[in-house]
Amino acid sequence: MPIFFQRWNDLDVYVEDSAAHCRNLYKALLSRALPDGSRIEEIFPIGDRRAVVDAWKKDRSRKGRPRLYIVDGDIYLLSGDYVRCSKRLFVHSLYAVENYLVCKDAILELLEEENPELDAAEGARSFGYEDWISELEPLQDLFAIFSVSFMFRPELATINLGMGPFLNEDRISRAKVDAFYDTRWQLLCKTADVVAMKVALQEVRRRQASLGWWLDCVSAKDFILPLFRMRVPKKGLRMNARKFGQELRLGKLAKLDRHNDLIASMHRACSLE
Repeated sequence: MPIFFQRWNDLDVYVEDSAAHCRNLYKALLSRALPDGSRIEEIFPIGDRRAVVDAWKKDRSRKGRPRLYIVDGDIYLLSGDYVRCSKRLFVHSLYAVENYLVCKDAILELLEEENPELDAAEGARSFGYEDWISELEPLQDLFAIFSVSFMFRPELATINLGMGPFLNEDRISRAKVDAFYDTRWQLLCKTADVVAMKVALQEVRRRQASLGWWLDCVSAKDFILPLFRMRVPKKGLRMNARKFGQELRLGKLAKLDRHNDLIASMHRACSLE
């Protein structure tokens, strides 16, 4: 870590993403989770998921500055992960850092700020948060088949397909998801053991049920947040903030109470010598 930042970081955090907006998003979230009186002024991206894990493995020193390596849960949340939370290593119990932004209170507050001429309750009714979440339910099945596909044919496209093939106007189409599910399952059956696939699917479903919220296994960056941005104008609401500005503001507004494991990991890292 550059010595320049040692004066301002009470905890050095190393993450996957190298984009500037991701560093700012992490700062917005993590600075609120630090012990009182502690601060983070800079986040250090060091490459992809494997690069972060490899850096953590090489960091065997028991001394030095407080530090924490953080990786996304990613598709491994459902397919099974080779990485576990450990000393100075934290694995998000959700798909990625953007999933922390999917917070009802934060979303409604952002909409209120962007539409000051509306009463807060009126804006909330217009957006219809609960209805929106219900419309996302097909994503649970989509990410289940993505995960089984990744386990048996990792070369096949999954999340990188994006949400386009599954849209009907501004929402996820149950019919399109079901059609993809059936087609991909039949394709997998041609080369994989069907019994093993069924067992894997049962395990994926069990992992989905074990999460704090089923949406935590869905990529917020690639699916949930883009669908949020599409819904806003359709409901007659205004959103002047650009994509990354929205995410940064949501990061400052999102409640952290359902992410106690991240907070606990940061506090432990701050206390380690």
